[in-house]
Amino acid sequence: MQRIDYPDFKETCFYEEMENGLKVYVFHKPDFKSSYAAFGTPYGALDIHQKYHGKHYDFHPGIAHFLEHKVFEDEDGDVLSKFAELGASVNAFTSYTETVYHFSLTGEENFREALEMLLDFVQKLNISHDSIEAEKPIIIQEVSMYEQQANTRLLNETYKSLFKNYPLINDIGGDVKSVNEISKDELETCYNINYHPSNMIVSIVSFMDPEYIISIIRDNQSKKKFLKDETATNDNHPEAECVNREYFEFNMDVSTTKNVYAIKLNLGKLTKDDSLLYENAIRSYLQLCFSNLNPEYQKWIDQKLITDYFSYEVEINEDVAYILFCSEDNTAEELKTFIDREMARFEVKEDTLKQLKHRYIGNFFDEFSDLESFNITFIRDMLDEINPFDAYCRYLELDTKTIENIVKSLDFSHFSLISLKSA
Repeated sequence: MQRIDYPDFKETCFYEEMENGLKVYVFHKPDFKSSYAAFGTPYGALDIHQKYHGKHYDFHPGIAHFLEHKVFEDEDGDVLSKFAELGASVNAFTSYTETVYHFSLTGEENFREALEMLLDFVQKLNISHDSIEAEKPIIIQEVSMYEQQANTRLLNETYKSLFKNYPLINDIGGDVKSVNEISKDELETCYNINYHPSNMIVSIVSFMDPEYIISIIRDNQSKKKFLKDETATNDNHPEAECVNREYFEFNMDVSTTKNVYAIKLNLGKLTKDDSLLYENAIRSYLQLCFSNLNPEYQKWIDQKLITDYFSYEVEINEDVAYILFCSEDNTAEELKTFIDREMARFEVKEDTLKQLKHRYIGNFFDEFSDLESFNITFIRDMLDEINPFDAYCRYLELDTKTIENIVKSLDFSHFSLISLKSA
């Protein structure tokens, strides 16, 4: 067991890699009385085209989410009820990039049983054809419910406008057709490829002795046999440089028009470090320009150029990069004109960047008081191969010149305008 100290944050983490490759992180919080455990795999909705042992696999959209549902299935009874009997609250989520199962528990009693139960049910897939068919209407209902939400539909149509092949064009849960076509064999193949312990992480925040916690996991894993295996890699179809749709308009039962100005950035193949640098720089620029740190911000509100709904998002990874701006009431063309004009004339100043960093520091340290949120954030970052403490330090190293140089290098010529109007 290795001890990792983060003196600047007054945090201590204990780490051990099990013989089967499972990575375990335990943060010791002696002043608290609750424990939070998470068990995750870097397998999410984007990972539908994979290469494994030299073979290409095409999975149906939504299979990662479907698999999350079925992992909870147990021949000995309902997993949710078993955790409830121990006084623990268990849940799971599937995102575009990972699937995480987690529980929380107050006190020491039943902790060992709850932790072993988490490890056991995630590491054993027990499904049948009948149970899969019974699950499909439940998932389809869930997918349909989200599809009826205006903001979800707007985001989905934005991704479909930006991309031709990249799996973001699919909803996390898939659609009616893809869900209905998922089979038992496909689920089992997907599970075997992506749920090997060498591909997974356990993260725990607890007041209990880290050595005791890690010994529970060590003993549990020693009783199971996993063949050494290679990690599956994404094998996506090439993505076009241009957008799929330059303009798209659709109607729903909404009270006001909602618009998106989406920019597809072609940055080439970036390393993980460069992706983080670009995202930090671009996000910082947007926060400085389009928040109350900019003296013009209140004037934009007063002139109704933007409303409280106005928002922006940036995503930079090794595969794709994009920026989204969202607004309501105005038109998509007006939104684009506004954004382009303000970004062209905005300059990053040292004093406002310093203020932004102070906000970031405050938000970062505030998360330490919410142990469940901290644990989920930590495991998600680590599954993405980003140490959040290192990322924090990298962010504070940003300077005005770096931010401006990166933003000025961006090409905004590939964009899409999306409008959601009242039916």
